[in-house]
Amino acid sequence: MRDHAIVSPHFWTGETGRFLRDYPDAQRLAFYLMTCPSSNMIGLYYLPMPTICHELRLSPEGASEGLRRAFEGGFATYAEAEEVVWVRKMAYFQVGKTLKPSDNKIKAIEKMLYCFRKSCFFNDFIQEYKAPFKLSEKRILRDEAPFKPLQRGSSQEKDQEQEINTVLPSEKNGDDTHIDKPLEKKFVRPSIEEVREFCAERKKGVNADAWFDHYTANGWKVGKNAMKDWRAAVRQWERHSFGNSDQEVTKTRPMTNEEMEAL
Repeated sequence: MRDHAIVSPHFWTGETGRFLRDYPDAQRLAFYLMTCPSSNMIGLYYLPMPTICHELRLSPEGASEGLRRAFEGGFATYAEAEEVVWVRKMAYFQVGKTLKPSDNKIKAIEKMLYCFRKSCFFNDFIQEYKAPFKLSEKRILRDEAPFKPLQRGSSQEKDQEQEINTVLPSEKNGDDTHIDKPLEKKFVRPSIEEVREFCAERKKGVNADAWFDHYTANGWKVGKNAMKDWRAAVRQWERHSFGNSDQEVTKTRPMTNEEMEAL
């Protein structure tokens, strides 16, 4: 949003202003197009019809009629399919009649135009302001690059596959052969409700609350290692009768991850 806008007094007495006098809604809409929050210094910007209706309290028919009158007066043009408006001479009033090649405003204008490079108004805007504002269509479109589909087996495709199949740093085994270790799934601590539900489904007599309190207290470790699978830990208690309703939690040592994986 701009902090200010320049509106010439000739808006009311010029040819367009005199033309719009007989159409109050169109006159109000024209003034709005120069000063509305969506506007910019080049007068080419995105402005949906519902926004016009809301901010001017106009019906869709009234807004359309006002835009039509503004177009007939040579003031502005509106592309309904794009929802883009172009106030044709607005850049002259906001920027100036002409710019020197070294003026930083040129870069700002070209940056704005890049956003509307596919608009139906783009070529007409360039034709209108190319000479006075020293605009370069080549500079505006310099970031445009044609789409190139990936070729099977190309280095780009291999790079993408490598990003998808991310692995941890290589580790060496006994014979110095590098082995890539895949990323392991991150352990997510269960809620007490999940543990209770799982124990109830298993019907093996595990005290879910005692199990949960035990591993909460020891930092969710099995032996000295971090827990990998809490459901496997519950099944471990089933086999060794840890924490059942008639036993104490501390009577038997919990199994390690390696012992659990061997079950």
